[in-house]
Amino acid sequence: MITRIARFTSIAGHPAILMPVAAIVATGSGGELKKQLLPASLAVCCAIIFVVYSQIKIKSGRWQHVDASVKAERKELNVIASLALFAGASALLLLDVNSSLVFAMASSGAIFLCCHVFSKLAKPSLHVAFAIFAACLTYPNVIAMVLLFLMAILLGWSRLHLERHSMLDIAVGAVIGFLAGICFQFLVY
Repeated sequence: MITRIARFTSIAGHPAILMPVAAIVATGSGGELKKQLLPASLAVCCAIIFVVYSQIKIKSGRWQHVDASVKAERKELNVIASLALFAGASALLLLDVNSSLVFAMASSGAIFLCCHVFSKLAKPSLHVAFAIFAACLTYPNVIAMVLLFLMAILLGWSRLHLERHSMLDIAVGAVIGFLAGICFQFLVY
């Protein structure tokens, strides 16, 4: 039963789910649907691209699991994701899109890049990093921030319970997500 809860938590808190939700909450002031549509759509598109990429790798036998838990898989995911997100942020910048959206996408790329850089030390948890980053994106919505920080704690527990990460991996992921979130807030506000 505990393992089922851990798996559900890990899936519910997957970055592909959390980031579109955070994008909607972060742009939700005033309740303008048009204002929320672009960030949420971009987050969903990025998530779909990464899920499809992972599935192709699994079906071709090049990856063992969608989590990209093997070192070579994780390295490839981190490099491809960071390049794709930086390219997306550059395209948004050229299209003169809202700077906060550009910074959010670039910060997401930076999270993947930092995870790649720190891969010799640990296998930073992307789940925890993106949950904390998502919490920072939702500032000044205190309720959303608290819920997402609590989700990050639950994700840390689930990733430990499922033996996907060590405590060091969780801590490094948390620090990366927090620093990306602080940088985002500093650049945007």
